[in-house]
Amino acid sequence: MEEDLAFIPMDACSDEVKVFELALRRNTIVVAETEDGKNELALTLIKGIGKSLKVKSNASKQLVAVLASTVQRVHQLHMEIKKYVDLKVEEYYGAKGVDDWNSVTWEKEINERDVVVMTPQVLLAALRNAYINLNVFYFIILDECRQATGNHPLMKLVKEFCVGSTEKPRVFGMTTSPDTSEGFSSIKSKTQIGNLQSLLDTQVFMLRSNSPTIHMNLKRVPDDSLLKTSSRCELIVCTVESMEASICAHSIQESSQNSCEELHEKVELKHQVLPSIKESSQYACAELHEKEELKHQVFPSSQERSQNSPNSSEQPLASGAGTTKRKELHGSVGVSALCGTWGQELNGFSFYAYKMSFSCSIPTQKYSSYVLLLETKLDDDVGNIEVELFLISKFVKCSVSYSGQIYLDSEQVAQGKRFQELIFNGLYGKLFVNASGIRTFLLQTDDSLWDSLNMYLLLPLESENTSRGTPKINWTGIESCVSAVDFLKTNALLNRFQPNVCGEDSSTVNDPAIIKYDGNFIQLANKSVPLDSLNGLMVISKHTGRIYSVFDVIANSSARSPFEENADAEYSSFSDYFLKKYGIELKHPEQPLLLLKQGHNSHNLLVDFRNEGGKMEMEKKPQQHARLPPELLVLTDISSDDLKPFYLFPSVIHRLESFMLASQLRKEITDHIGKWKISSSLILEALTTLRCNETFSMERLEFLGDCLLKYAVSCHLFLKHPEYNESKLSYHRTKAVSNSYLHKLGIDRKLQMYIRDCAFEPRRWTAPGQRSIWLSPCQHEINSNESMLFSEDKDIVIGKTCDKGHRWIGSKTISDCVEALIGAYCVSCGLSGSIDLMKWLGIEASVEPSLIDNAFEVASLHPISSKAEDISAVESKLGYKFSNKGLLLEAITHDTQSVGYCYQRLEFLGDAVLGLLITQHLYENHKNIDPGELTELRSVAVSNSMFAIAAVKGNLHAHLQHSSIVLETQISEFVNYVHAMTTPVLQPDIIAPKALGDLLESLAGAVLIDSKLNLDEVWRVFEPLLSPIVTPEKLELPPFRALTNLCNDLGYYIKEHYIRSEDSFHLELKLQLEDVMLTSMGMASTKKAAKGIAAIQMLKKLEIKGVSCKKAMDYIDDVVATENPKKRKLVLVSSTPEISKSNNNAVVPVLPAINTAKGGPRTALFELCKKQQWPRPTFNTTQENSRVPISFGDVVGFNSFESEISLTIPSLGVSSVTGEARADKKSSFDSAALLMLHELQRMGKIVIQPN
Repeated sequence: MEEDLAFIPMDACSDEVKVFELALRRNTIVVAETEDGKNELALTLIKGIGKSLKVKSNASKQLVAVLASTVQRVHQLHMEIKKYVDLKVEEYYGAKGVDDWNSVTWEKEINERDVVVMTPQVLLAALRNAYINLNVFYFIILDECRQATGNHPLMKLVKEFCVGSTEKPRVFGMTTSPDTSEGFSSIKSKTQIGNLQSLLDTQVFMLRSNSPTIHMNLKRVPDDSLLKTSSRCELIVCTVESMEASICAHSIQESSQNSCEELHEKVELKHQVLPSIKESSQYACAELHEKEELKHQVFPSSQERSQNSPNSSEQPLASGAGTTKRKELHGSVGVSALCGTWGQELNGFSFYAYKMSFSCSIPTQKYSSYVLLLETKLDDDVGNIEVELFLISKFVKCSVSYSGQIYLDSEQVAQGKRFQELIFNGLYGKLFVNASGIRTFLLQTDDSLWDSLNMYLLLPLESENTSRGTPKINWTGIESCVSAVDFLKTNALLNRFQPNVCGEDSSTVNDPAIIKYDGNFIQLANKSVPLDSLNGLMVISKHTGRIYSVFDVIANSSARSPFEENADAEYSSFSDYFLKKYGIELKHPEQPLLLLKQGHNSHNLLVDFRNEGGKMEMEKKPQQHARLPPELLVLTDISSDDLKPFYLFPSVIHRLESFMLASQLRKEITDHIGKWKISSSLILEALTTLRCNETFSMERLEFLGDCLLKYAVSCHLFLKHPEYNESKLSYHRTKAVSNSYLHKLGIDRKLQMYIRDCAFEPRRWTAPGQRSIWLSPCQHEINSNESMLFSEDKDIVIGKTCDKGHRWIGSKTISDCVEALIGAYCVSCGLSGSIDLMKWLGIEASVEPSLIDNAFEVASLHPISSKAEDISAVESKLGYKFSNKGLLLEAITHDTQSVGYCYQRLEFLGDAVLGLLITQHLYENHKNIDPGELTELRSVAVSNSMFAIAAVKGNLHAHLQHSSIVLETQISEFVNYVHAMTTPVLQPDIIAPKALGDLLESLAGAVLIDSKLNLDEVWRVFEPLLSPIVTPEKLELPPFRALTNLCNDLGYYIKEHYIRSEDSFHLELKLQLEDVMLTSMGMASTKKAAKGIAAIQMLKKLEIKGVSCKKAMDYIDDVVATENPKKRKLVLVSSTPEISKSNNNAVVPVLPAINTAKGGPRTALFELCKKQQWPRPTFNTTQENSRVPISFGDVVGFNSFESEISLTIPSLGVSSVTGEARADKKSSFDSAALLMLHELQRMGKIVIQPN
């Protein structure tokens, strides 16, 4: 019967038959108006199926599966079905341990049941492992089937096992409309149900309940009124009532200016599309709808927009914009202050000069001053800063200060460039390079090594130049370097064993003849100098191009000295070494050898690794020295004091670049919102992620900005839309502050190009005039700097920039940056400045004074005479006199009063204002605690239970106007409990009445409106009520959170097992220590309370064993103080084990083939330990450094890491193996983890499937 069922009435006695017959014809989806209607429908259907199952008793066993997305819903359906249906019913979810079941266990369950109620993930896992076959099911009922979207287990189940199956069961989907104000006309509902209808070929009905009984009306929904997406994602078909539109997604242009024209051309619209809307076309339809310029809902879902975007990856992502899993490829913005065109000037140039002075914590160590010459003047807070640099055994402070302008003529510019090319390439690059197999001198020709996007000079100053006047550049030293370059152009020993490598006129300048060393002067490659004048000067070897500084003249030595102390050495002397290895015959072999201080790689000196928790202590390595004959060295007048700052420059310039970048963004914002004063350091903090390993990050500012954004949007919505109820206000606020929306705003303002999301890599830093030897070629085949690709690949490296400036960024990072910038402007400019920033971002958060007057006027209409006594009493207790008593009356009126108004709208506003005020208090009073701990403090301080306690202590509960006997009983019991409390927090089984917390929030909202949005006044009123506000010292986490944190710190795993009875939850917790397994039980009316009670018991048992939160923190402190923080030896001895240490009948885990990619073995081992509840394994790593490259397969490095892994297996003890040496520490962990997995297989503890 395919015709519409136009509201067919059903009598109770035949309901189950008719609904069953309806579902039996074809896969069906029913959209109910109410939750009760949906539940009644499920029971009706199962009753009908039950009769059919009994008729089929002679056939093979078949049963009904009911799939619910949450464990709580599984419990609810299980109890309802068990109560009203005479069938064998059971429930299944992860906490029951079903993940450990095998085919035998499942077969037994299936044979004993008629109806199984479970989460989709449980059934999906069982089907994937072939423990259950789909043909055992007669019917599958999908509860809330509209959730079957994206990567949801329900959608995976449908796609993998229901679509295309030849022996598939009938599917019956049920759902309620997500927004009762829109009903089934909701565009989101139509899209979700339309997609599922296409996949399962279903008929769709609307269910209307006429009474509390089972009498129901079903109406067939026409197929063409549902919103569906094309399977190829080439065409989006939107059909809404009489309006049909087909929008070819691939034909829409990216240009925003054409958005409206494209829509006019592609869609036949009856309504006017305002040309002022200039949004990107991929969001155009959605934007028009949100701006209410289209009354019909004709736009694709966000998922469809992602799939049809020409810049998206080929496969649609399950995670959306602003989520943690999603990674995006973006470009990076260049630093405009470092750009320059002065390289093209022929008549000299006037530079802005910034002096760099260095002071060391060891007074005897000196660093020469330098001057940074730029084409652009920097902002004052960028060009006048101090940078702290942390070396192994000392720290150096670099002071940068503006020193006016300096003019250089064209010759001086050329000399400065040549000086910079020589030093930076000699220290961090290569002066001798291979070109087509031939060694050449990099500076041999005038080929430019300079880029206009990175143009500045770093020149040494004269040592006596300490005045504040114009810096005096050390031209003597610079000219000596230029002369050295000219010398090397003709005298560098580039090609080994070639004729005339040491030509008669090429070894020396002053005296080509072989002369005898007289003890006073020493002959170098380019000059002869007194012996005692060499120490500390920079030299360049003419056979390798390396730069050294002279440390000493080695007494009683010469080129005839033994090359190595080993008598069996390959070379008999230094002369023999250079002759055999380079074909160089020394002319002055009798001269003493020079002891040279070698250069070293640059390091990140911005991080004090000595104080970094979890980092291995830095060891001071012995100084590397070289011994060379003087005649192979080109001497300069640059001293070692002049040379030492070059090892600091990468870190100093990187910090300056970061400030310049922040200043650049600040200027862009200021051009739009006016000159609000905010420091570049605060902007930089808002752009810096934790991944940068800096002493600052966006976390704290994001913490503040999140609440400020919520408050500003709440005020705007509350005042602009007095017609919105609390539900609709919350809905629109959630949209406005969602990560996906903030992500879009951040992208629109190109914030992703400013974000710093990777630790500084000094070796990849290059100075102007330097050719990098650490290349990172672009693998993306993309030329522009715009967003190009999306991915969820876990192996993608976040933050690392390729040579074209592309890098992968976490999508949520962009949303976080938006919130952090809002927080930064709040800290520096106050609320008004942050509101202006929100306007620039595109967030509607401004409030017109007239809107406040309108709110006053509406509240003044409430009749207050009958409640005058309560109003006066509340004012007295708050210490605040309301100018508009109607606001106070509204704030104390519960919705059970049915008087046309209640506190819900004010509660919505008060929630935001109290959240902001408490967040500001925590931010300002706890500057040195971790942002994560700040979040913990806030979650406790703004919880409903804390607000409810404050309402009771302030005796405000007595004035709540309500008409509920149940609520009165709950309040009375809670008040008695609060008066008897001895701790500041509630016990897990005590639940505060939500109405009391709402009361405090609504009063805060009323004071805010009455005071004309005076936040200081609101805080004056409510701080005493909320005091004492929780502090880090008195923070008491919820018991289960405290237990989880403790176990995470010490490497233990918790296993939960729930049992649901008719009126309570039973929870068993198991925690395996090294020598014993602890168990605890909790029972309460709610799952959360049961978990808390069980956690309290477990924490007490751990404390008896000597393990507590304080002990854990002491242990962590000890770990940080040791050389190897990963190594943990924590043995807890128990003379009375609570349960058996092992189970000989346990099923041996079967692991899939190990993924040997980086991180794969560790992940496999950790997941195994978590499943088996073995304590987390520990690593002990040793590091060796080499002066020669070490090969590790395809990887070559100078460091070798070898890790020993220790794993405690209860009842067997500790097993340890040592992995193979690897080039980095994490790879050595993987090697050890892989060996441990194979060792466990050898011991019979696991089975690893072959590839």
